[in-house]
Amino acid sequence: MAKYVLSAFGDEIASDMQTQMQVLSQAGIGYIEARGVNGANVADLTVEQAKFAKNELDEKGFNLSALGSPLAKSKINEPFEQSVDMLKHLAVIGEIFGTKNIRTFSFYPFENQSYDDMKNEVHARISELVRVADGLGITLLLENDCGLYADNAARMKEIALLAQSVSPGALHLTFDPSNFLFSNQNTLEAFDLLKEHIGYFHIKDCDKEKGVVVPSGEGDGHILEILTAFNEYTDKEIFLSIEPHLGVFPGMEKFEHILDLSALPEGGPRFFMMAYEGIRSILSKIK
Repeated sequence: MAKYVLSAFGDEIASDMQTQMQVLSQAGIGYIEARGVNGANVADLTVEQAKFAKNELDEKGFNLSALGSPLAKSKINEPFEQSVDMLKHLAVIGEIFGTKNIRTFSFYPFENQSYDDMKNEVHARISELVRVADGLGITLLLENDCGLYADNAARMKEIALLAQSVSPGALHLTFDPSNFLFSNQNTLEAFDLLKEHIGYFHIKDCDKEKGVVVPSGEGDGHILEILTAFNEYTDKEIFLSIEPHLGVFPGMEKFEHILDLSALPEGGPRFFMMAYEGIRSILSKIK
């Protein structure tokens, strides 16, 4: 049986970590996936800012499940050195925070470039990021997301097998049901194909017909079925990181290009608790 541990994107609660931790404590959650840290993206933190935030975490007894970084969420024709430099900086920040888990993506195509046309370059770049991560003692968590190379299960598995051939254990997959739905991928089929490579979950659901994110269990993501099946498949500890996306929060416009943000209400603690109650209900049904 799997050991599920809840974490969360605290920046969807508030910009400052004190408020994030206050709300998470009320939900009994002691981990944060750090994306927005006191108003700054985790990849932009200075060493001093990271140390300040780490002291805040220590004072409240919190830890990080991962750095929710934007690594490789860039166009394939942009200089690759930027990605390598970001990874090296994130390794320093991760060491301060006490986590080796760093989220990564898989590059956007350039203009009208097809996925087949960018495949070789993606493979070369991901292979190098895996080598660098392995040398730094880092674990990359590859997330599926709309419009990037690995936005469906087949290409996710392709990258997982590639990484395994370069350095076993240096890259695992982050499974995001909502993102799969926005990419027109059946989540049950995706899970069946990827389960042996999954090392992390992002917890958000989607009403496919309406094209909106909804609390877990209220959409088409089959989250209960997936977590039940994974619970029977593995006995390892794995993070379930709550990513509400039910309301707009500071900085969301910088990375969210699928949802109509103008149609969403202002986010905050209330919407986070709605997302939390969704996954709590699901977990209560899993033996």
